[in-house]
Order: sequence, then structure tokens, then C-alpha cells
Amino acid sequence: ASANFIQGIVLNRPTNIGVKEGADGMMQFVQPGHGEMFDNEIGLGGETQNGPHRWKIWFGGEVNGVYSDSPQVMCLHSVVSDIAQSVSDVAIPGIYLTSFAGAQKIVQSGDANPSDFWIFCGICGWETNTFYREMHEEGLWHIVSADSGTIVEELNMVRCEDAVAENCDIDADPMNAGLHTWEMLMEKIGRSDEAHDSSDEFGDLMLHEWATGALSFAFADVRRGVMTETITQVGLDDDGSFLDLASYDPAYDMTIQNESREATMVGTMIRGSSAQRSPYLLYDQGFHKSLILILRDGDDHSEGVMLNHVTSSNVSFDFENGESAELNLRYGGPTLHYEDEDGNYVVPTFYLHSNEALRDDGIGIPIGSSGIYKMTRNEVVKALMSGISEDIFVIQGFSVWNKRGDHSGVVGEIENEYFELVPRSQIKTVWNILSEQQILSPDSLDFNMMKGRQAWVVAKEGGAVVTNDDEEVIKVFGSDIDVESLADEATKRWVNVNLLF
Repeated sequence: ASANFIQGIVLNRPTNIGVKEGADGMMQFVQPGHGEMFDNEIGLGGETQNGPHRWKIWFGGEVNGVYSDSPQVMCLHSVVSDIAQSVSDVAIPGIYLTSFAGAQKIVQSGDANPSDFWIFCGICGWETNTFYREMHEEGLWHIVSADSGTIVEELNMVRCEDAVAENCDIDADPMNAGLHTWEMLMEKIGRSDEAHDSSDEFGDLMLHEWATGALSFAFADVRRGVMTETITQVGLDDDGSFLDLASYDPAYDMTIQNESREATMVGTMIRGSSAQRSPYLLYDQGFHKSLILILRDGDDHSEGVMLNHVTSSNVSFDFENGESAELNLRYGGPTLHYEDEDGNYVVPTFYLHSNEALRDDGIGIPIGSSGIYKMTRNEVVKALMSGISEDIFVIQGFSVWNKRGDHSGVVGEIENEYFELVPRSQIKTVWNILSEQQILSPDSLDFNMMKGRQAWVVAKEGGAVVTNDDEEVIKVFGSDIDVESLADEATKRWVNVNLLF
């Protein structure tokens, strides 16, 4: 700690990642029983006298962690030999801190084995004022006084290696995320009721899922942030600079899309992945079981608007006769604005309809062959005055997928199974179901979520979910809750926080 910064390591997050020496002398992270996973810039500094050892890695924090290009490694131990003391600093009385090179030196001396060390990769840190506010004002942290014997005992239980297998704790499984250790420490400070009351609640379940991917590598590619090529402001070039957006208005230009393109995605509807373990469980939950209409598919990026999330706001339309009408405002995506030629941020509003009467009257410009049309605000007023309102969506916000590197806009997301194509034959049915959603309120939240899921199911080929009786339902670690239901609940909470104003 310093006057301005506090640094620490997480103690109760073991991983199933180990360390071994590669042929080039570089440290390699490996999963037990598997080949090397990825390299980093930390060298081993020579072989031990007994040959290369495998060392167990613990998650110390997100900063400079195992996924970074330059992982920061530190080792805790309780070895008291002269060599050990010469390369170590006191963390607390009886527990010492050394570098990985220092740990190797101690092992090479014959004074210890790799199992005598806890190797932490990554750190966590706070500005001092932030930490004390979180602890004293917000109650996010509790002070625990523990001696070195208690800490070593708990770390040994969680280590669960062959030498101490009979003392294994459930936290030895990375997917438990160290929750049992946390509960035991909460009991020691008289907060057992608080600890047990939170057991198996939403936060714990989400933590198990995070640990399943981030600490145990139990399923592939979970660490990929969903929509990694989604940008928060349209027009970013490969080097991060802005393209010329002086004349760009997505609400106007979305139908002028190189009509000669052979594989244009304009007018295509896509739905969020149907994988049991949603790629949107931990990040960007609004995209879980989402329904998106692609509006633009240019050479540099793709754009679309989400259709299935109604907000708690209305948009008012005034008539010439002094009357007015309101339509529900829908959330279209995380990108809310673009920059005009004067440097001002402009929030585009999209007016869409799928109404046969309006189509026959020539109102709106078709968006591809989706059967959905883009309208102007004046056309919306005309439609409302004629008594048509149920088929009109008003949307603010949109989603952007860059086309660069190995990615190819929204097509790349589909190829990676983060989204699925919706058959054109199902688009109108999907639209009609979503039209039944109401302005968002605490009373309508469950209804709107149900309608969104219903439309998502209908969006599948044939309008039904195809199930595999032989496929085992994936449960959250240590619970009877299936992961899909947890993702549904996470999305509901996301809507409640972000769209219920």
C-alpha cells in the first residue's frame, strides 16, 4: 500500500492451470493432463536440480493476470531457510513473499518443493480513497484478522494436491470460486448468517459460472467478451481514429447499401445463440436471446438494431389538430450516437413498420427483403392519425460490428455461433409477437421478457426449439439451476437496471 494506491492478491481462487518449462525456456501455462495452452513473457531462469517442475497457479487478480501478455507472478511461502529468507520479504509474520525466480532458487537449493509455494498470477488494486469508501461506506469489504497458521491451513486445504488429498476442500475445485473459504472466514468474524443467507443466490451462481470459464477452462472460449468487435461509437478505423462521419446518418442511410452486393446482410434478422451456455451470460446480457435486424452491411462494419427490448420511455408525436399520440421507445443497442460535421453528437431514431396497409400506401422504404420498412417521423405521424400504431417500432441505439483482422462483421459472429440466422418466413411472426410487448414497468417486466423469449423461440426454423434428448442439461456448478435459466435471469436483471428508468 502507498498513500495513493492499495494493492493486493485474491487468496481463495485456485485454478487448474499449472506452469511448466517450455523448450525455449519460457514459462508455459498448462491445464492438468493437457498440452501447453499459451505462452507469456516470464522465463523460468534455469532448470531445477530435479528437472522441470509443474507449479500450480492461483488467480491473484485481473491486472497482469494469466490472460495478459505480461503476467505478474508472485509466490507466497512459509520456508524459513537462509536461502529462502535471502530472496523473500515478509508479507505477514510467518508468511513470505518472493518472485517466481526466488521460488525456483529455493527449490533448487533443496530446501523446498514446488508444493511449498502458492504462485499467484495477477493482482487487484484500488486508489486508496476508493478502497476505504468501499469498505467503510459501502460495506463491500470486511476486515479479517488471521495468523499465518490459519492462512497456510486454508491454502493447503484448497490446494488439494496428491500429498494432501485427504484434506481436500470443495474449494479445491476452481469452479467453486473459493466460496467455502470465504464462508469459513465470515464465520470467524461473526457473520455466518450473512454468509449462509447468500448461498446459492444469483451472485454466487454467476460467480460459479465466471470461475468455470476463467479459472478451470471447463469450456472453450468463455473468456471472449461478447461482441468484442462491437464499438461504442460508429466509425472507428483500424488504428482507432474516426472515419469521416460528416454525412453519415444510419437512420437515413441504412437502406442505401450497395444493392449490387451479392451477399448483403441488410434486412436479415438474427437471434442470439441457442447454446446452453450462453456467450452473453457474463457480459452484455442484453444480447442473450436477442433479436436483431441488420440495417447496414458496408465494407468497414455492419450495423443492426435490437427489436426485443422495450424501455420505460415513450416518444410523443404531435398532430396538426393539436392532438398527440405516444409510442413505446425500444432499445436498439449500445451505440447511441454518431458525430456530425460540427462535432456534435447526434442520437438517431429509427422508425420501422411491418404493416401491410402502410406498405400498400407506399409508406416506408423496404429494408432488404425482410418485409420491414423504414419510415420518417412525418410518416409515423400520418400513420398514427389514420389509427395505425401497433405495427410501428421506435428505436434508439444500435449495434456495430467492425470488419477488420480475422473478423468479418456480423457474419463472423454468426460463423462463431454467437448469433443464428432467422428464416425470412418467421420474421413477420416474430414482429407480431414483439408488437404485444408493453411499455416497461415493474408490472410489465415479466410479461415483456416472456414475449421476448417467445419470439426468440419462434425465430427458430419451423418455430420450435429442437431438443436433443441425449444432450445433458448443463447445470451451474454445485446447484440444481440450469445455466440457460441463469442467463435468462441475468438478462431480466440487466433490463431492470438499464432500461427501467
